[in-house]
Amino acid sequence: MGRYSRMNIYTENITHELLLNSLFGFVEKIKSVDSVALFGISGLYNFGCEAILRGTVRILRKCNPTVRITYCSRCADADAAVISDLQINVIQIKHRPRLYERAINYGLSLLGIPIRIPFDDYNLIASSGDLLISIGGDIYTIPQRAQSSMKYKAHSPLVQFGEWALKQGKEIVIWGASIGPFGQKPRNIGYFRNHLEKVGWIYCREPFTLTYLSSLGLGNMSMFPDPAFFVDTNKIEWVYHGCVAVNLSDYSFSEFYSVSDELIRSIADLLVKLQHTTRRKIVLVPHVIPTNASSDNDLQFLSRIFAFISEKERQEFVLYHPQGGFRDVKRVLGSCDLVIASRMHCAINAVSEGVPTIFLSYSSKAKGMAVLLYGNDDWSMSMDQIFESLVSRAEAMLSCSEDIRQTIHRKMAVFNRLIDQL
Repeated sequence: MGRYSRMNIYTENITHELLLNSLFGFVEKIKSVDSVALFGISGLYNFGCEAILRGTVRILRKCNPTVRITYCSRCADADAAVISDLQINVIQIKHRPRLYERAINYGLSLLGIPIRIPFDDYNLIASSGDLLISIGGDIYTIPQRAQSSMKYKAHSPLVQFGEWALKQGKEIVIWGASIGPFGQKPRNIGYFRNHLEKVGWIYCREPFTLTYLSSLGLGNMSMFPDPAFFVDTNKIEWVYHGCVAVNLSDYSFSEFYSVSDELIRSIADLLVKLQHTTRRKIVLVPHVIPTNASSDNDLQFLSRIFAFISEKERQEFVLYHPQGGFRDVKRVLGSCDLVIASRMHCAINAVSEGVPTIFLSYSSKAKGMAVLLYGNDDWSMSMDQIFESLVSRAEAMLSCSEDIRQTIHRKMAVFNRLIDQL
């Protein structure tokens, strides 16, 4: 059992009753309105954003079956096709930025002025619901590499919109959130804190956010699991039974490394070592696949890694090409013996199916989620530790996988009872 046996009471005390009480105000609010507008995510090419949206819609309809739901999208046509089964209204809120708008915004950023010309239609978002719900996950923060800088001057499009909406008399709820940290600079901390204290309520999806906001003196928040935990489960495809699934992204590595061919080769060598040590086939699973982008594209990044694996070694690897978004990947992950994920919602996707999962962390949100699920942070690790520790950590998790599965099942039973009682 080793370190894993140190199950602390931190998350054992996150009971069904505590979470249900946390949700009570949200349920009453949703029952009292005719319509809600969901905003704050960039697009459903990110399967995590799709999961947040699907889980949120499911919860909203359990609270109020007749509530009208509008999703405010920056790529409405593509997103509407992904969630056509949900039967919600999808509207386009972003216009194509004009050259002079980009130039002005660039100048404002150089001057450190915390305002920009918005590319989203504020009036359209505000008029789309009696209640505005921010569902962006971890977008109220600053980059990891900027947190120690005293020169970085924070600006958030969400804070700018939120301040405008509040002045129009709209109520905002922040839902399924990991928030902060905001670094050491008082100006940046104050910028976010002053806005967050004005919103109606903040539902934190992991305990680190709850603790951090409390340290800032905020009290308008409570704990509730990530909406992705409440996406309906599909039938599992057992074709990958006995395999280890690995999700890696250039975005997560870029917080610590220069993403070069040298790094890609090192990652490929690490995965070959993982395969030799575990004696299991490795399935490379992307979780973010933008249509027209070469950066922050898991499939392209994993393809580069796959290309650096020798033809002989490649026989023990599969590069999976998702066909149906979050739920398609869920079927694959659910059949594996172990999942290693740098995208937090890929990790949630696997854990929701009871699969032991290592959270690769480039921010505090992954560590907080691991603590929520496992009771400690033994099964999360920083991206800058993977070359020295990932293989041994994977071995350790496989050695006590049945105990971990039982822990996951107990936690998921707490979460599932919430939906049943709404």
